[in-house]
Amino acid sequence: MLTKILLPLGKFFEGNIGAIVTKALSFIGVGVLTYGALTTAFNAALNFTQSHYNGLAPDILALVGLGGFGEAAGIIVGAMAGKIAMQSIKKLGLLPS
Repeated sequence: MLTKILLPLGKFFEGNIGAIVTKALSFIGVGVLTYGALTTAFNAALNFTQSHYNGLAPDILALVGLGGFGEAAGIIVGAMAGKIAMQSIKKLGLLPS
């Protein structure tokens, strides 16, 4: 009974292992490259925003804090990261367009 399962499975892997490995390695490479680029870009934007935010006068900072600027900035950056992630998943073919 075990040979009825293993023989077709072995033939499948024998014929398709190259394509499977190539696709997996390309996904890993694209994922690492995308993660590195996005991390660098978001860190640069975050440092820029923080440096300008901390340069404001204390009274203005208090008003901006009451207005919820910190939460709004977090929501906006999260939405941007989500959109980029969804676009990259569609380009890789993991989700239909």
